[in-house]
Amino acid sequence: MGEVKGGEKMSERKVVGRNVSIALGIICIILAVGLVGAVVNYTSIIATKDFQIASSNSQITDKDNTISSLKKAQLHRVNVAWSDHHPWFSSPYISISGTVFNSGSETALNVRVAVRIYDSRGTLLKTEEILLGIIEGKSYKNFDMTIGYSGDADSVTTEITFDSQE
Repeated sequence: MGEVKGGEKMSERKVVGRNVSIALGIICIILAVGLVGAVVNYTSIIATKDFQIASSNSQITDKDNTISSLKKAQLHRVNVAWSDHHPWFSSPYISISGTVFNSGSETALNVRVAVRIYDSRGTLLKTEEILLGIIEGKSYKNFDMTIGYSGDADSVTTEITFDSQE
């Protein structure tokens, strides 16, 4: 009978050992599934944060570009006026005056105002360039000039060009 009891104990140990192994296996599977779920969840959170950071960086870059753009020299015509003159004993001419204002904070170099005189049919009668030189940021220069031409002026256009500091 002693043999039978020892065999039963051996068999009980195998059953208990098998049950513990199954329980540990189930716990490992649950832990593995939980780990996979956590990794998927945190991967999604990281992707969302990466997108938010990229979006914020893009907005910062846009703002930096806007600030940089506002600092650059920006020239504007102010109070530009012209009049046509036809003296009896000399050639016709126009008088043109106005102001060029630099609203940027950077200096505009080699500032030029191209003046184009047209007749009533839109024919270009004359182009003249007024040289204003340097206009510092947040400052202005006035111009006042007479330009001789041939014909009868109907319209005058102006275009500002300049070199930047870059």
